[in-house]
Amino acid sequence: MMLLYFGAPWVLPQKLALLVPGLLYGVRNEKFRLPALVLFAFYVLASAFTPYGVYVEGALSLGVLWLWWRHTDRRILLPPLLILTAAALATFFAAGAAFSAHSLSRAANGLIGTLVFVFSEELFLRKILRPELPAGPYGALATGLLWGLWHAPLYLTGFYVLTQALRGAAISLLIDAFYDEGGIVTAVAVHALHNALLVPFDGSAVCLSHHLLFLLLVAVGTVVSRNFRYGKGRRL
Repeated sequence: MMLLYFGAPWVLPQKLALLVPGLLYGVRNEKFRLPALVLFAFYVLASAFTPYGVYVEGALSLGVLWLWWRHTDRRILLPPLLILTAAALATFFAAGAAFSAHSLSRAANGLIGTLVFVFSEELFLRKILRPELPAGPYGALATGLLWGLWHAPLYLTGFYVLTQALRGAAISLLIDAFYDEGGIVTAVAVHALHNALLVPFDGSAVCLSHHLLFLLLVAVGTVVSRNFRYGKGRRL
């Protein structure tokens, strides 16, 4: 997984690596074993046809969203989908792009692709890694720091700045709290909104002031959520 992820600047191996955590969880969970293997195999196969115009992320996303739709309370999907759609539209029009298949697929990639890879990340962070760490806020912080370390290749390319690791630790407190109350779907929603609000879909990095502002917002949110039982979520 790490060899794939450190394969910069090759994008497809990096995206493949982001799907590995979800695959690991799917293989360990009988309920999702077959769908996880099928989706992973599909991504590998479809990647071979990328030069021929096959939209890999969009096709894969349909399968993941279908699984999500079947196994969760559908009402939970509405807020994150609406906000992510708004972010995708903002990116589309802010760039002054003409209405075309290419620009539309780019916005769709930001909307749906975000959910696909965040879902895989959160499965690993909350379902596999988190139970191995102590319960409570310190375990949540440790999860966030490891999440920041996971993005190390992006520090080297200049896509993220070092404060990303600190921000990851801070947002992990909130994600852990929401996971405790609403399960993995809620954690994915918070994680996806974090990505949508701070990292535009065109891939440009954010500045230091954005990181500091986000740390402040997370600090306030952490105080509000101080009564949550970090790391004890038991729902899907």
